[in-house]
Amino acid sequence: MLFVRNLFATYLVASLMLASLGCSPKASPAALERENSHFRWLAMAYMDYTRDNRGKIPKQLEDFKRYVEKHGAQYMSDKNLTIDNFFVSPRDNQPYIFSTEGNKVRSSQGIVGYEQQGVDGRRYVADNTGAVREVDDERFGWLVER
Repeated sequence: MLFVRNLFATYLVASLMLASLGCSPKASPAALERENSHFRWLAMAYMDYTRDNRGKIPKQLEDFKRYVEKHGAQYMSDKNLTIDNFFVSPRDNQPYIFSTEGNKVRSSQGIVGYEQQGVDGRRYVADNTGAVREVDDERFGWLVER
């Protein structure tokens, strides 16, 4: 229930922000794509997962997928997604990487998930606040140790 309440609050804030765009310069198509991507939804769900599990990250990706399947059924249905294609980037057609006990993302900058390749030398990354941003390869190399 807490997840639904947080999701509603996130959508409310996002709606208010989008409404205010009418009085300011138009948002770039890339910014709108990022804000509306299912990767952004997954990043927020990852934060909810860690909160619901007393700060612990998933032991394995399957644990996170089960959580998303349970809490994101309506969202996936609305977007015509299955649990398998929900975790694949439509930009590079590769599975997203999320930090788990078995495969920790090594980052001193709080990055918890990212696109494997992205597009045109740029990829989405998610941090430990649920924020998503697009970074170039140079910045990515600084954010995530490989």
